[in-house]
Amino acid sequence: MATRTFTYDLIKKVGEDPRNSLDKKKRSKIIKMMLKVGYSTDSTVRQIGADSFEVIITKCPICHGIKSEKPACNTFVGAIIGTAVICFKSQVNCVEKSCKDMGDSSCTFNVEFLDAKLERKKINPNLDHYVENSMIVDNAPISVESKDEDIQELQSEKST
Repeated sequence: MATRTFTYDLIKKVGEDPRNSLDKKKRSKIIKMMLKVGYSTDSTVRQIGADSFEVIITKCPICHGIKSEKPACNTFVGAIIGTAVICFKSQVNCVEKSCKDMGDSSCTFNVEFLDAKLERKKINPNLDHYVENSMIVDNAPISVESKDEDIQELQSEKST
């Protein structure tokens, strides 16, 4: 719920309507910003194909100190998919390819945007409620307002 709320408010803050799909050029920046603001996690997001990205997290707060035979960062998989669906109205596959808990040097996720567009009702039947009512929580430790330079960058891209 927190990622969804953050994403709707971020879209509104940069002057976009969450009912519409954002420009595809913003995919990597939106994913990177969601991880930074929503999870205080630095990441590298690189495009590896026309509709695919690699998200690399070298200091993962989820699996830090854990040892496992399987990737443990499902929280990030869900957050990336949720943010992508809300922002870009596209079906998305996200798979964790490597994980620090398995001894890898980073947690790496492959993100692929699929051609099929989602119908608005399937994304969130309560979308109009989120658009009409600001969902920013004033006492949240990290808020959209704390990242004004990122928001200004996205706003400037909107006008170009």
